[in-house]
Amino acid sequence: MLSTKEDQYQWKLKEEEIQKTKDEIGTRRKELEALNTALSLMPARSLFISSSSSSSSSSTISKLNNDNQYSPFGELLFSCKLKGQESSPFFISRVNHNHDSLNHSKFFDWDIRLTAFLVFCIDNVSIIDNNNMNLITYLIYQQYQNYNGQTRYASIGFTTLHLYYAYPDKKRARISHIIVLPPYQRKAENPTNGFIALRDLVLLELCHNLLPDLFSKESIIKITRLTQEMINQARDVCKLAKQQTRRVHEICLLQSINGDDKEQMKQFRLIVKRRLFVSLQIKYFFQLR
Repeated sequence: MLSTKEDQYQWKLKEEEIQKTKDEIGTRRKELEALNTALSLMPARSLFISSSSSSSSSSTISKLNNDNQYSPFGELLFSCKLKGQESSPFFISRVNHNHDSLNHSKFFDWDIRLTAFLVFCIDNVSIIDNNNMNLITYLIYQQYQNYNGQTRYASIGFTTLHLYYAYPDKKRARISHIIVLPPYQRKAENPTNGFIALRDLVLLELCHNLLPDLFSKESIIKITRLTQEMINQARDVCKLAKQQTRRVHEICLLQSINGDDKEQMKQFRLIVKRRLFVSLQIKYFFQLR
């Protein structure tokens, strides 16, 4: 048997424990109420749930029947077909969010559904409210015929541009999001030779103008190999990747040497062959693994 003092002490401990439990329950109840309040104030588009979404099968079926009347949003900019094969036409359209006719239109509800794919396809993506009047959205569609012979449009992807303020009264467009949906990825062509040559000439002129100490004829002749300093400076100043810097270096070297000198041309060919041989070795190594 416990004495009276011991009983009082035990009861006091029990009361303190009960009061502590009540305080924790009260705190959690307040946190839950605050969370419910925040969720109630949060707009539907913040949760990627369209305001026109349905919760019953009958309304869903009626909306599916109305999809036959759907047509692409925005202003049609371009249409094309793939060459050499029978294919459905592709369309590119532009939607200016600051257009008055787009206020309270179906585009915003539709755009919420498409924007939800960003969360699944882009890591740490930041979502921009589509009510922002400084946005321009470019949409890509493919037209096709369904099993009933009706004309439908499949969304391939989209690009969102944000119009930033540029002094004094201008706006400068910057790409915020660009996405191609998974069924259409890895189906584009490689850049054409003409485009590659044009890019090389532009980058060559850029390096000549911004980094004359490294990519001038005199500097290239002194150091025939690509150095880490060239790679770092081209990356920091000209925003070039390592492979692009290597191409610019080889063009500068070919431009600097005497084409009639067989020894110089031989050394240049060896430099190019050495680079190709190393890259082929790496590819062959990964193929074996």
